[in-house]
Amino acid sequence: MDFYVLSLIIGGVIQVIVFFILFNFSEKAKEWPTTRGQILSSEVCTLGWNDENSSKSYKPIIKYQYEVEGILYTSSRLHYGDWIAINFSFFAKKTISRYSKGCKCIVHYNPLKPQVSVLQTKLGPPTYFLLGCGILFIIVGLALLQYKGIFVR
Repeated sequence: MDFYVLSLIIGGVIQVIVFFILFNFSEKAKEWPTTRGQILSSEVCTLGWNDENSSKSYKPIIKYQYEVEGILYTSSRLHYGDWIAINFSFFAKKTISRYSKGCKCIVHYNPLKPQVSVLQTKLGPPTYFLLGCGILFIIVGLALLQYKGIFVR
C-alpha cells in the first residue's frame, strides 16, 4: 500500500476525530453557567513567514477577564478550536469587531474548573473547515486506493 495515500487517509481520520472532540466540548460548554466579563484586548494575529510571497494565516486573539466566586480569571479562549488559523482574514476581523476592548461580554465557565471558559459555545468556521478537509482527505485517499486497485470488486 502506498505510504502517501495511507498518510492522507490517516490524516483525514485524525482531523475528523479532532473535530468531533471539539464539537463534544462545545456542546458541554452550552450547559455551563455564565458570568459577566470584560474584554481586555482584541486583535487579529497573522501567522506565516515575513516573506511577501508566502501565504499567511489569521486568527482572532481576544483576551478577557471574568470573576467567579470572588476570584478573578483571565482567558483568551474564544471557543473550542479557536487555535485553528485559516488563510482568510475576513473571519478573524469579523470576530474581533464583536469584541472591542473594554466591552462587556458573557463568559461561559466550567463549574468544576472555573479557569476554563469560552466566550462562544459554538464552533467557529475554521473548525468546520477542519472537518471538511478531513472528509476530503479520506475521500481522495480512498479514491486513490480504488484507482490503484487496492480494493478489488
